[in-house]
Amino acid sequence: MDKKQLLTEYERLRNELLSKQNISTGKEPVNLEKELEIAQKQVETIVNKLGITPTHLTVLDIGSGTGHKAIALAHHFKHAYGIETEKTEHEMALVKKKYFDQENTTFLNCPNEKIELPDASIDAALSMTVLEHVNNVKQSIEEIKRVLKTNGTFYLACPSYNWIYETHYHYYMLPLLPKFLFKIIAKLKGDDPKFINHINYVTPRRVRKLLLKNGFRIERDFSLETLHALLVKRKGTAPAHYRALAIPLRILQITRIGTLTYYFMKATGFYPAIELIAKK
Repeated sequence: MDKKQLLTEYERLRNELLSKQNISTGKEPVNLEKELEIAQKQVETIVNKLGITPTHLTVLDIGSGTGHKAIALAHHFKHAYGIETEKTEHEMALVKKKYFDQENTTFLNCPNEKIELPDASIDAALSMTVLEHVNNVKQSIEEIKRVLKTNGTFYLACPSYNWIYETHYHYYMLPLLPKFLFKIIAKLKGDDPKFINHINYVTPRRVRKLLLKNGFRIERDFSLETLHALLVKRKGTAPAHYRALAIPLRILQITRIGTLTYYFMKATGFYPAIELIAKK
């Protein structure tokens, strides 16, 4: 297929996916170059955080979706693998690979709990807003450990459900709100509650416990580093998921009780997002 034919095939698959999700098709034209440009900016930020030289390394994008992040990662790493459970998204990734002629990428259609890669075959693994959707959080982390080489790097980012805001439905709600109440709220707001069944209530404490139990050592916790800068050192800019708390954070800084607040949030895991780097 030439590029025009690949673009047509990608659009067909996209509309098929949107139809499955009960979303109106054809709202915006496909722009694969723009998708890749956005992914490249995100990936550059993450690669800088990893603190490794990736040129001769392999990387695994967990929950790779339609493949844009894996293709962007392939510009930095020797080889990029992407795993995706959803068949149509996997097929879209394969089309995108051909469109960009990105030979140093491999896309696999397999569950996160059973990654189709050999033991100790990957240098770095990335999981971005995926862990809250896997079928089994414990098994997923065990599989990541299995495929990582010794001293391999694991970058994890996901929302925390020990917080007052839910990022998929964009609701303010009590931390770890029972799902039957969550579903009632969704219905009352006119939203489809079915997606709630695909959400795992991951929390900083739970994630840390699973990582340590599987022999990982946590090297950096960017969420705590951000909180420390804002509340203890009283400097820096709050990231997007903290901006709703801009005024309370400013009050804490002015009244100089930010340090106590920081240690409370650290001890309880009461903060909005999990973002860390762990080593096998």
